[in-house]
Amino acid sequence: MQIITFETAKLAKEKGFGLGQTPKYYQLNTRKLHSQKLLVKDITRAIPAPSQSQIQNWFIEEHSLLVTVRPYSYEAPGAVFFISEIVPLRGSNLRFDKRIEEFNTLQERQTWDEGGFNSSVRGTYNKVLEIGLNYALTLI
Repeated sequence: MQIITFETAKLAKEKGFGLGQTPKYYQLNTRKLHSQKLLVKDITRAIPAPSQSQIQNWFIEEHSLLVTVRPYSYEAPGAVFFISEIVPLRGSNLRFDKRIEEFNTLQERQTWDEGGFNSSVRGTYNKVLEIGLNYALTLI
């Protein structure tokens, strides 16, 4: 279970993701803490720290958006890498939003440079998913 980053968690809270039963992030002074238990009396200082899959489910259920990762490999022998993709589902307010199309196109373009495969853009599945989740949060 991969917990989302502190930055994505802050954005998710701003966009309405609730505290529920998920672990929490706290920012005390300059330190960022992660805990299963409530550490402060002021609940407004707690930031939900859900897993990536919990945020994915929230996007599907609340915003009709599928944020996913797919393998993307062409000419690079033996290279399998991933790109993030956002898919508006039926009923989504963002079905025809150009920003989604631009994001998905950019994800593909960034993996290739003029000479072919651009290895500097490669990331792990979780890293690439985090990019998609973070961007999708900016759309809602």
